[in-house]
Amino acid sequence: MHARLSLPVLLALAGALPAAAQPEREWSYDRHLAQDIFETELVLSYGVPETDAVQARATCAIGAQAPYVALRLAIAPGPRAEGAGVQVTIRNARGDSYLYQAGITGVGAEVGITGVDLPLATDDPILAEFTEAGPLSYAIPGAAPVTLPLAGIGDKAARLVEDCRDIATLTPDPPALDPATAASAALCDVVQSLRSGTGGAPQPVRFTNVSDGYRVLLWVDFEGNLTEYAALQAGLSYDVNSFVDHVWQVTDGPGNCVQVVTLQPGDSAVSLSAPQRVFEPE
Repeated sequence: MHARLSLPVLLALAGALPAAAQPEREWSYDRHLAQDIFETELVLSYGVPETDAVQARATCAIGAQAPYVALRLAIAPGPRAEGAGVQVTIRNARGDSYLYQAGITGVGAEVGITGVDLPLATDDPILAEFTEAGPLSYAIPGAAPVTLPLAGIGDKAARLVEDCRDIATLTPDPPALDPATAASAALCDVVQSLRSGTGGAPQPVRFTNVSDGYRVLLWVDFEGNLTEYAALQAGLSYDVNSFVDHVWQVTDGPGNCVQVVTLQPGDSAVSLSAPQRVFEPE
């Protein structure tokens, strides 16, 4: 469960707590790549890990003409209403200033960032200032400047910008596997050393292809040789009279091992659920 800290708490942390008691804030860059780019998440943030105490967050958004970076900075908005326009001044460590027209956001919110939203093109020069070179500061009329530390940011901002610019061509993350399927798929790396055991009790079993692709079912004999028993399209099943400790290998259409099953007592139904393996180019 995440601790939830409101904007007043976040802004008061630095002054209200002794240095040794202040929560450690840090930069992080998180990527979730989906098949649909509108569901892809590219997020650069600065705050206390595992909490909502975030001072700055930059996310990749899809615009009508091109992707852009939506930068949100925490600052007290004063009497301004949600959505009100405001000028933001951002200064680098050398004293150079950048002026932006932004919108007030998060007014009255219990969680999240209350402050300003800035839409930035991926080639906006301010994004190149998010480096280890020094802190940035930002301000709006009537509010004191706020310092944004950059220590620890490394190349995270550059990676966000590059990924955002190329978001349409990023390779989606493979689907997450349940622990049992993940362990079974991992056996593919050592399948050549596996053998079916002898002397096991009879174990009738139904193999069902619940994956989204074509699967081939092969029995691994007592010497490690493979014998094909069934070729299953998605949704089809195959019944076989097998034995406890017999090893079955599952491959995809191209013949890559995706899953290995060693039958245990009571394994009367086995799901072929592992997705097609993705191999990195050499």
